[in-house]
Amino acid sequence: MKAGILLGIEQRQLVIGGLVVVLLLFPFYAKPQNTDSNYTLINEIEIDAKLITVDNLNQIYALNADNEIIKFNSNGEEVFRFNNNRLGDLTHIDASNPFNLLLYYADFSNILILDRTLNSTVQLNLFELNFTKVSAVGLANDNNVWVFDDLNFQLKKIDRKGAMIAASDNLNFALNKPIRPNFLLEREQKVFLNDPEIGILIFDFFGQFEKVLEFKNLNKFQVIGEQLLYVEQDKLHSFNLKSLLTKSIKLPKKMEENDNILVQKNRLYLIKKGRIEIYRF
Repeated sequence: MKAGILLGIEQRQLVIGGLVVVLLLFPFYAKPQNTDSNYTLINEIEIDAKLITVDNLNQIYALNADNEIIKFNSNGEEVFRFNNNRLGDLTHIDASNPFNLLLYYADFSNILILDRTLNSTVQLNLFELNFTKVSAVGLANDNNVWVFDDLNFQLKKIDRKGAMIAASDNLNFALNKPIRPNFLLEREQKVFLNDPEIGILIFDFFGQFEKVLEFKNLNKFQVIGEQLLYVEQDKLHSFNLKSLLTKSIKLPKKMEENDNILVQKNRLYLIKKGRIEIYRF
């Protein structure tokens, strides 16, 4: 299994919106990229987690072996826990909005949305909404939900009561091949749907298919502004969606197999077996 995904930017001239931009850009232009002296280890959290993600407030969400989400604040202190063993294993956490945390339980095809204190505010049973199989879900920028309908090969947007808002055409016809996505996210009014065998499919915010980026064999990636970031062969790469140029980004230390990396604002999270190393840059 390949290592996970880091989020970061390395070009000063890019505009990515909000506070995140300035902080993300800093480590990659302030000093030469052939050094790792921009990073300072500031904290470690001892936890053996099955899933980990970080929101834009530097809050960490970790799924432990008991299927329990533990939320840590920006200082690495535990603040809340959430568990729902009635829905099977939790398979996806989307922390795009720290006030609307999206959880997906694929076994029972259920979506939960939690508030900032990890109290459930929305539950969607996709079986009851006539979705026979859903392989990828994600939070929309307007806090509705994107789902990929595997039976009809369509990307669909539903509201918090399950009503349809938008839908793509049948993608089997558009691509002339079956699609088997495993991950999606919405950024900058675009939806990015990942199929490891085909690449990354891009849609507009109405769910209409636009094009394919032929990055194959990815499990996850991140999009920040004009940059698409992914890990390949234990190295981080940044692909500019406009110039189509790819660059490598220096990490604080060499990644090992099954390591994962996340970045938000001025922190980099190196996720290793049994712990999370938190670096400031």
